[in-house]
Amino acid sequence: MASADEHQLQLLVGWEWRNFFSRSPFRSGFFLILLGLCVAVVLLGVYVLLYYWGSLSPVMAAVFFLYCLQGAIVPMRQLLRAHSRIHEMYLSGRIVDVSPESPLSVALETASAALQTGLFYTLTSVLFLLLVLLHFGVRTH
Repeated sequence: MASADEHQLQLLVGWEWRNFFSRSPFRSGFFLILLGLCVAVVLLGVYVLLYYWGSLSPVMAAVFFLYCLQGAIVPMRQLLRAHSRIHEMYLSGRIVDVSPESPLSVALETASAALQTGLFYTLTSVLFLLLVLLHFGVRTH
């Protein structure tokens, strides 16, 4: 059984699966933070790509673009797809009256936490690498 502090943290970050999967992900504060990070990664990735455009070969530019795409867009799309599938089951009544101690509740809570924290660490890692590249990279032109 979760303590009151754990429950408040779950509500804050959206891990409480009923709050995350029963409504639009855009109503989750943590998801909105993830969306902001995703946009930041894409924009910074484009900026870094343009900044180093003259010193990148076409192959390296493509690899860099695919790295940013894989690090931001693909995980966000996977989170939205998984949310949509579970949300549809919730709305259609296939997931109802799940007690907090049931295996399904534990699985859904784990899925919610894994989807959101996994994306958070992926996005922050890519963002950090882009910032390091931008700060320490050597401009050759």
